[in-house]
Amino acid sequence: MKRAAHSVPAYDPEGTIREALGAYFDTYGLGTGGYDDPYHVIKLLGVLPLIVPNPPARKRALRRHDLNHVLTSYDAIGTAGEIDIAGFEIGAHGGCRDYWVAWGINLFFFAIGVLSRPRRLFRSFVSSRGAFNAYSLANVEGAFLDRRLREIRSELRIPDHAPNPSTGDRFFFFLWGALSLLLVFTSVTILAMLARSIWGFLATHN
Repeated sequence: MKRAAHSVPAYDPEGTIREALGAYFDTYGLGTGGYDDPYHVIKLLGVLPLIVPNPPARKRALRRHDLNHVLTSYDAIGTAGEIDIAGFEIGAHGGCRDYWVAWGINLFFFAIGVLSRPRRLFRSFVSSRGAFNAYSLANVEGAFLDRRLREIRSELRIPDHAPNPSTGDRFFFFLWGALSLLLVFTSVTILAMLARSIWGFLATHN
C-alpha cells in the first residue's frame, strides 16, 4: 500500500513546545508519543515493520529525540528524516551526551547517510556545529512544555540556515563518518558470524 502523502508541520515559533509537539504527534500519527508503551514499531526503510522493546533508556532518549525533530523541522517519516536528525544530534555540542541508545541509533543512520545522501547529512551536521540539542536540556516535561518554541531555539543557538562549513566541520564530519561506518561494518560482521555459527550448529545436530 502506498504511504499517504504528508508535509512537515509548520511549527509556530511563537507557539509553545506543547503545541508544537501536538502538531508533530498528529502529523506523524504518534498519538501521545508512545513514551510509556512497552513496545515500539519502527519501519525499516520506511516500509518494513519491526517491533522492538521500549526500555527506560529509550523512553528517556525518545522525548528529546522528538523535540529535536520539532526544533529543526526535520521530517520524522522514513530513512531520510532520520539521517538528517542524526547529523544534527551528533554534530551539536556534546552530541547525545549519556543517551547511549541515541548514540547507537544515530551512528547507524549517520553511516547510512554517508553512503546514500552525504550532502544532506553534511548540511544537517554543519547546521548544529555551533548549537546545542535537546539532549543538553535537564528537563523536557512539565512547565518546560509551556515555553515558546522561539525561546528554546534561541537558547540552544539553533540557526535558521546552515552556516558555511569550516575546515573543522569537514574534519569532524569525516571522523564521525569513518567511525559510524566502522561500527556498522563491525556489527554486521559479528552478526553474520553469529548467524553462520548458529546455522552450522543446527545443521550438524539435525
